[in-house]
Amino acid sequence: MIDLSPLYEYLKGKGYVRERQWIMIEGVPVDVFPADPLEKEAVEQAQGVEYEGVRTKVIIPEYLIALFLRAGRDKDLRKIEMLLGDLMAGIQTLISQFISPRKRRKTEYGGR
Repeated sequence: MIDLSPLYEYLKGKGYVRERQWIMIEGVPVDVFPADPLEKEAVEQAQGVEYEGVRTKVIIPEYLIALFLRAGRDKDLRKIEMLLGDLMAGIQTLISQFISPRKRRKTEYGGR
């Protein structure tokens, strides 16, 4: 078993408090746990973003789906459905943005 108490003590020294299983960092609940190989890879492949002026990394949907599948709880399966719905909506938007200009160009130049 891995002892996370040194990390919790460090964060407590920085003024962050523990609420149930989370550490509240700047008002955001953060879950801290040791990572297995899939989780390590997910973090390594995470996308860098800026959130409210702070640089951070966000695990990409493919890894989230893999992690949720592994957990396999009902709530995880619902999260997968939501992620896939969001991804499909993004793909449909991309396709419509690509197809619409092509249709216009073909019409303008007498194409089909």
